Amino acid sequence: MRKTLVLMSLLAIVAGPLAAQTCDVTNDVNGDGRFDIADPKYLLDYLFTGGPRPVCPNQTDANGDGSTDIADAVTMFDQVACNEATLGDVNGSDVVALADVDYLLEYLFLGGPAPVPCLEVADVNQDGIVNIADAAALGADLPCPGVVGDANGDESVNIADMLLVAQSFTGGPGPVPCPLAGDLNQDGQFDIADLIAYANLF
Repeated sequence: MRKTLVLMSLLAIVAGPLAAQTCDVTNDVNGDGRFDIADPKYLLDYLFTGGPRPVCPNQTDANGDGSTDIADAVTMFDQVACNEATLGDVNGSDVVALADVDYLLEYLFLGGPAPVPCLEVADVNQDGIVNIADAAALGADLPCPGVVGDANGDESVNIADMLLVAQSFTGGPGPVPCPLAGDLNQDGQFDIADLIAYANLF
């Protein structure tokens, strides 16, 4: 009788965490209550190296095709990348800039490539639809609207912009309406690399 009670107690201890596991987080393969990069890795380990079975087998079919295979892991990796992407960085450059507005407009109206790593990064106004309103919101949120490289604010890029940028490094006035107007290489910074980019342009 005593052995039976001890055994039942041990089972209760072990079953407690398992019973508490609800497996209701989408793609949470390893059952830790969240979806992150560890889940597709866990799935790949299970599928190809004899790793442990998924703690939440109901969350393994990420692409919804009715089976669990490498395609599900790929779908999960893509979703992780999407979750970690910066809203508005539609061209995947890691910098939100005027180039993203151009990229989004080309996608919407000229058949350009889709936003990367996923369409969700282009939903700037977070209304669940990607359209011209998102391009407008993205442009309005930029720290320095205008033509890329138009350092003097005349709505064109020419030798006068390069001269203004060069003067700014020797104590002269900087680009207008803000320093990022001279960010010709679109890396999110105004520095000597931009002057080099102007020199290569002209």
